[in-house]
Amino acid sequence: MAFNIMDLMNGATRAAVEGVENYEEIRLNLEEIEVTKHNRYSMDELEELATSILMDGLQEPLIIGRVNGKYLLSGGHRRREALKILKDEVAGHANTFVFPDLQSGNIGAKIAQRFGGFELFGPLLQGLNAPINDLSRGCNAEEVYITSVLTAAMA
Repeated sequence: MAFNIMDLMNGATRAAVEGVENYEEIRLNLEEIEVTKHNRYSMDELEELATSILMDGLQEPLIIGRVNGKYLLSGGHRRREALKILKDEVAGHANTFVFPDLQSGNIGAKIAQRFGGFELFGPLLQGLNAPINDLSRGCNAEEVYITSVLTAAMA
């Protein structure tokens, strides 16, 4: 899974990198970055670092050099491991479906509910001036209650 590390950088780090001559932005999988054996830092508390990166962005970039066609990590070993934790936590664990319109959302939600055994909440409409949600004619009392609670929470 490739991602753009610039998306995780905070504004100050991004500005500092963008002013450097010979800077080249490339996309790499974390697995493509080989770890050098020069890490002198503790690998403790990586979960906390991962949470910090998720909330505040990557404060400093990984320092990667290209040697003989290989990408070698020379600085940011702890940050790389924290990024791996973030990547592993979200891979394959989607629990939210986004549909382009209400009709598609209703169809997809009913398929997931009836054939997949999932609980259905919503659809919850966003981007309106007031919290408004839609219930199908075939919904049960629990769905009405939960949707009402979610609508009130959106207010």
